[in-house]
Amino acid sequence: MSNVLYSGFRHDHHNDGAGYDRVVPDGAAYVCGNVLPFGKRPIGTKGRSLNFLIVDILTFLRGLRFPVIHYIYPENTAYVSSFILKALGKRIVFTIHLNEDFWVGKPSSLFYKLKQLNLRCADFVITLSQDQEHRLHDIFPGKTVKFLKHGLEFKNETLSSEIVASRRSASKLLVVGNNYRDFDTLKKIATDLKKHNMELHLVGTGLSGADFNGSSEKVVVHGRLTASEYEKLLLESFAMVLPLTFATANNALLEAHKFALPAICSDIDGVSDYATSSTRFFTSVDEFWREIDSLRALSVDEYSSLCFAGRDDAEKIYDWSVLQKDTQEFFSIE
Repeated sequence: MSNVLYSGFRHDHHNDGAGYDRVVPDGAAYVCGNVLPFGKRPIGTKGRSLNFLIVDILTFLRGLRFPVIHYIYPENTAYVSSFILKALGKRIVFTIHLNEDFWVGKPSSLFYKLKQLNLRCADFVITLSQDQEHRLHDIFPGKTVKFLKHGLEFKNETLSSEIVASRRSASKLLVVGNNYRDFDTLKKIATDLKKHNMELHLVGTGLSGADFNGSSEKVVVHGRLTASEYEKLLLESFAMVLPLTFATANNALLEAHKFALPAICSDIDGVSDYATSSTRFFTSVDEFWREIDSLRALSVDEYSSLCFAGRDDAEKIYDWSVLQKDTQEFFSIE
């Protein structure tokens, strides 16, 4: 039997092979909210909040038989079980996904205060970036804080050298997600789209064309996409654009690597932990467009080589088959 009980769920918007729940090596030792009552309800609804409470209750009951309890999304599911299990001598592990404001800032409600108290009772804290590891070491000097990489399943049967070569002349710049995104900078980038003959394609950002004023004719806002529709967009795009205000792991960046798509990211701490040879960084709108122009100056062969080199780099480091072993080594500590 595994000595670790995992507790959490899978985000509905994560595609196959993505999501931190892939860190779980054995489904028999996993309290998964998705298969429990109200597990299909959207996050933020009363039903899903009840689902997370059920996860916490079952984590306590099942955790009595395990020496280590790993909460993979404690921001959502950890309520009181961690306090009780720790008092019973269990080792508590939190993997955290949000910035420190959530965990140590002024709490806006009793719910957030409870979450902060939960973190203080954790014996081990896993962060998803080196930068956050260093900061949490300073905040909690008595805890074991460890950076362990997030991952993705890199098996990809649709990618080919012909597809990558063909998108060298593409005009699509793909923007994915809304968590910790720097939309002010994105809107400034959009003002020069026509000048550079490029388009922004937005997926899951929560923005509309009206947010871009006079640039809206070069901005395509996609509704909720199926996995195959999203994959098609990844295959057709010239580059991924990630304007960020904070970063640890980033599924969009990992998906860019999987589909051999160059990524141009804000130059901030945290994102470099998931960069490869095909990742570019910018600190201003002008620098962003210089990076785009430098990619467009590559020949088809040069562009293709860059794309596949970045993908090869990522698969060796970020595939879950590699990272599950790293996590198991971490849990081998006694």
